[in-house]
Amino acid sequence: MPEIAADAEDNTSTSFSKSVSGPSGVVYGVTLVFAILMAVNVLLFMFRDYPRHRFKTTDFCCPDVLQHLFSTVNSSIDPCNSIFSHTCYVTTSEDYFEPPSLHNDPVGSIPATEAGGALAAYYRACILSLESSNASLGAASANALIDVAKPPRGTSLTPQSLAALFVELSLVYGLPSAIEFGVGALDDFTPYLKVSLASLPNHKATDASGPLEMIMVDALDVLNKAFVLQVSMQEVHAFSASLAKSKADITEKYTFDVLNTMAPDVSASVWKQLLRNFYIGENSTVYSSPIQLLKKKFAEFLKPERMQSTLVSTLVAASVKLSFEVLLEASTRSAKTQTCRRRSKVLLPLLVLDKIGTMSSAAQDAAIRYAYNIAAGAVLRKAFGGTGSEGFYKVEKALKEMRILLPSDIVPRDLLTPSMTSGYAHAELAIRAYMLRAQRHQTFALRLPEDSAKSFLKNHVTITGNVLVVPASVYTLISLSNVTDPLVLMATVGVYLADSVWQFVFAGNWSEASSARLRAYQSCIESNTRSLIEWPSELLWLSVQTSFEASQYSNWDAWVDTSGAWNLTQGQIFYMTFVKYLLCESPHSRHPTYGMDVDVFMSAFEDFYRSFRCSVTASMMTGTACSL
Repeated sequence: MPEIAADAEDNTSTSFSKSVSGPSGVVYGVTLVFAILMAVNVLLFMFRDYPRHRFKTTDFCCPDVLQHLFSTVNSSIDPCNSIFSHTCYVTTSEDYFEPPSLHNDPVGSIPATEAGGALAAYYRACILSLESSNASLGAASANALIDVAKPPRGTSLTPQSLAALFVELSLVYGLPSAIEFGVGALDDFTPYLKVSLASLPNHKATDASGPLEMIMVDALDVLNKAFVLQVSMQEVHAFSASLAKSKADITEKYTFDVLNTMAPDVSASVWKQLLRNFYIGENSTVYSSPIQLLKKKFAEFLKPERMQSTLVSTLVAASVKLSFEVLLEASTRSAKTQTCRRRSKVLLPLLVLDKIGTMSSAAQDAAIRYAYNIAAGAVLRKAFGGTGSEGFYKVEKALKEMRILLPSDIVPRDLLTPSMTSGYAHAELAIRAYMLRAQRHQTFALRLPEDSAKSFLKNHVTITGNVLVVPASVYTLISLSNVTDPLVLMATVGVYLADSVWQFVFAGNWSEASSARLRAYQSCIESNTRSLIEWPSELLWLSVQTSFEASQYSNWDAWVDTSGAWNLTQGQIFYMTFVKYLLCESPHSRHPTYGMDVDVFMSAFEDFYRSFRCSVTASMMTGTACSL
C-alpha cells in the first residue's frame, strides 16, 4: 500500500488512473471500504455489550442512517441487530445500561420471536420520541390516527361511518373522544355494552400557552390539512365544553335496540355489524347514560352540517389523549425513560407463545417446554451459579412481572409490520389495540376473569371448552382442538416441569442425613411399576413420602371417599415436600437463601398439580405398597 501511495504522488494523473483500474486498484478499493467499515465498527463498539461505566449518563439508539448505509450495500445486513445486537441502550440505574434488541425484550432479556422485534421497535420509538418537543406531539398523534384508524372523509363521511369511528376509537384504541363505548363481562361471562359521553382531559379555553392547548393547535392544523377543512379552534372548544356540560353519572339498563333509539340514522343492523367483533350481539344488555341525553348528543353530532366539525373535534380530542396521557405524564427525561420501560412491559404477553395457535400436540409440547424453560432456566442458572439473595430477588421480580400469554390469532398484524415503527404514536396505537383485543379474548373466548392476567400466583388449572390453562411459572394458554385426551397433554407438561424442578433439587449440596433419606424414598417409588403416568421417579417417590408423613396430622389436605381411598391433591403434596426439604431440611445447602427465595418460583407450580389426584388406599398409607 505504501508503494501505491508513492506511485500516486510521483506519476502523472494518467498513470494513476491505470494503477487504480488494475489489480492494485482493486486492492486499494477493498482496503478503503474495509477501513471505513472498521471505523464505523470501532465508533459503535462501545455500545455492543452491556456497558457498566458510570460516565455513560445518556440514552443511545442505533441511528437510522447506519441502517440506510448498510441497506444500500447489502440489504440482508441489519447493523442494529446482527452486528451490534441492539436497537437502544437505556439508562436503568446509575451504573447499568440495558440494550433491548430484536431478540431480547427491554425488561428481562427474554428470548422472543417476531414479537421481540415489535417490542424493540415500540421501545425504540418511545425513547426517540423523547427528543421531540411537546409542540410536535399533537401533530404526531393526529398523523398516526389518520394513518392507522383511517377515519372517513369526503363522501364516505356518513352518520354510519362517524358512529363506526366512535366505536373504533373506544373499543379498538381505548381513546373515547365523543361517545364512549365499553365492553364488560357479567359473572357468567356474558358480555354487556356500556354507552356514555366521553370524558376529555381537563382544559380551560383561556390557557392558550399550556402544553394541552399546543397539542390541540398542532393536531387541528394536521387534521384540517388532511381533510381539506377549516374547522376553527372555537368549534373544537365548544365540542369539548358540550361534552363536559352534558356528562351524567346515572346509568340505566336497556336492551340492544336502544342503540337505534339513540341514533335513528344508524340502523340496528349497522350497530350489530359494528359491535360484532367485540362480542356484543342483539341479545346483549346495554347499560348507558339516560337515553334522552344520548339521543340529543347523537342528533347533534350526526347532523349533516355538523359532521365535519364533529369528525375533526373528535380526532383532536383523541390526539390529545394519545399524547397527553403518555408522553406528558413525566416531567423529566429520566422519568419519561422509565415511562417507556413501564409501558413496554405490557408487551410481555407477546414474547413466547405468539406462534403456537392451533398446532399439533407434538408442536404444542415443544412450545410448552420452550416457554417453561425460559423461566425455569433462569432460576436454575441463578442457583447453579451460587447467586445470593440479590440474584434470586431479580428472578423473583421478573417472574412476578410475567403476564398471561396469548396465541397468535389475537396478535394484531400492525405489531408485525414495519409501518408501526415510523413513530411512537403509531406504535402506541398498535399496543393499545393489542392489549384491548387480548383482554377481550381472555375474558370472552377463554372465559377467564380479567384479574387472572394480573395475578401470577392465584390462578388454577382449568379446562374450559377446548382451552387448557396451565400455570407453569408463566401462564400458558394452549389450544386443545387437536388433542383428543387433555390428560395426555397435561401429563406431558407435568414431565417437563418435574424434570427441570428436580434438576434444581438434586443439584443442591445436601447434608449426609438428608441424602440418605432421599435415597431411601427414591427406592420405594422406583421399585413400583404401577404408575399411571410415567413421570420422573424423583417426583413420584418424594410425593408419596410426603403423603405418608402428611397422613399423621389432622389438618392435612385430604379426604376419604366411601370406598376408603385417600385422595390427596398432588399439587399440595409437591408444594409441602418442596418447602419441607428445601426450607426445613437444607440449612447446610450451598445456597443459604435456597428455600426462602425460590418459594416464589415454586408456588407457581402449586395450582398446576392440583389437576392431578393421588389415590392411596388406607392400607397403602402404612408404606407396605405405593401406587399412583
